[in-house]
Amino acid sequence: MRTCYRYHVLSSGAALLVLCFGLCVWGDENTVTERRAAGSSLILPLGHPKESVSFAEWKYGAKIIAVYTQGQVHIDEPLFQFSGRLKVGSDDLSVEVTDLQLQDSGRYSIVADKSGVQLPTKTISLTVYGLCVWADENTVTECRAAGSSLILPLGHPEESVSFAQWRYEGKTFAVYRKGQVHITDELQFSGRLKVNSDDLSVEVTDLQLQDSGSYSITAHKSGVQLPTKIINLTVYAVLKTEIESSQTWVESKNSCEVHLLCKVREAEKVSYTWSGYKTDSGAGLHFTLSPAEGDVTLSCTAANSYSNDTKTMKVTCNPSKTPTVFSLLSSLMAVSPYLLVSIVLGVKCCRARAKPDEEKRAHAVIEDGAC
Repeated sequence: MRTCYRYHVLSSGAALLVLCFGLCVWGDENTVTERRAAGSSLILPLGHPKESVSFAEWKYGAKIIAVYTQGQVHIDEPLFQFSGRLKVGSDDLSVEVTDLQLQDSGRYSIVADKSGVQLPTKTISLTVYGLCVWADENTVTECRAAGSSLILPLGHPEESVSFAQWRYEGKTFAVYRKGQVHITDELQFSGRLKVNSDDLSVEVTDLQLQDSGSYSITAHKSGVQLPTKIINLTVYAVLKTEIESSQTWVESKNSCEVHLLCKVREAEKVSYTWSGYKTDSGAGLHFTLSPAEGDVTLSCTAANSYSNDTKTMKVTCNPSKTPTVFSLLSSLMAVSPYLLVSIVLGVKCCRARAKPDEEKRAHAVIEDGAC
C-alpha cells in the first residue's frame, strides 16, 4: 500500500495536503485494480483475439460506452462525463479514456460473446487521484485532552519571515510582523490565546471540544510564500467514571440483590467493562451477595477511542430485617436503661390514677340500681 497526500489550493493560496490511499492488487487474470493520475489515460483492451469474438460491450458501471461488432469498435457515449474523451485504440480492439477526471473512478467491464456464448468478463476497478507527494513534516495530526493546551509555533527562523498568519478553519486569529506576534481576532478562543515572543508561537489554552479542526501557519518572506504548516487537531473529553449502587435484602434467600450502574459525566459514546468480584460488559451489573461473603471489590472501566477511566468500589451485603417489639426494647435498654425505667413507671402511674375513677363509677351503678 502506498500512502500519499493530495494538494488542494485554498482560496487563501495555502496548499492543503489531503491523505489518500491506493491499493493495487491483482485478482485473477480477468480482474484488476488500477490507479491513474487525473489528466492521464486508461486503455481498455478487448482482451480476446478478434477471431474469437462476435460481439462485445465496454461498460462503465452498468452503462454501455462502446460496442464491438462486425470487426469494428464503435463509441457509444450516453454518459455526458466522457464527452469527447473516448477514443478507439489504434489496433481497433480497445477503447481509451483520455484526460481522466476524479469522477471517472469506478468499475469498467468488457463483456464479449462468441456465437451467443459469453466469454470471461474483463473487469477494471479504477481510482483516479490528484497530484500526490510523499507526506512531509509540514502536516501533523494532534490529539489533546479537553482542558490542555496546544502550542502553534511559527516554524521558521525569525530572520527568514517578514509576515505570517495563524488561522483556524481559514479564519485568521494571529499575525506576525516586524518581529512581533499579535492576536487579531480571538474567535471562539476568548481569553484563551497566549503569545510567546521568545519562540514566536501562539498557545491555545484550556482546549474545548469545539476547538477541534484544522490550524495552519502561513509565512512569507519578501512576498514569497514559505511552506505552510498544518495541524489537524482533535480535542477529546477526559472521562470521569462514577458508580451508583443499590441493594435489596431478600429474606427467603438470606442474601442481597445488588444493582450497580457505571456511567460517565460526559455525553460520550463509551464502552463499559467490569472486573473484580464479577466480570461483565455493559453499564449495568446485577448479582446476588450473601453477608457471609463480606466485602467484595468491583471495578468499572469506561473507555472510548481517546481516553479511559476506572472507578473501584467495595460492596457489602447489609441484612435489613423487620424489627420486633423485643428487639426494640433491647435496643432501648442498650441505648438508655433510664429511659426504659421512666417509661415503665409512667405506665404504672397512669394505671394508679385511673383506679379511683373506676371505683366511683361502680358505686354509682349500685345506687342507681337501688332506686
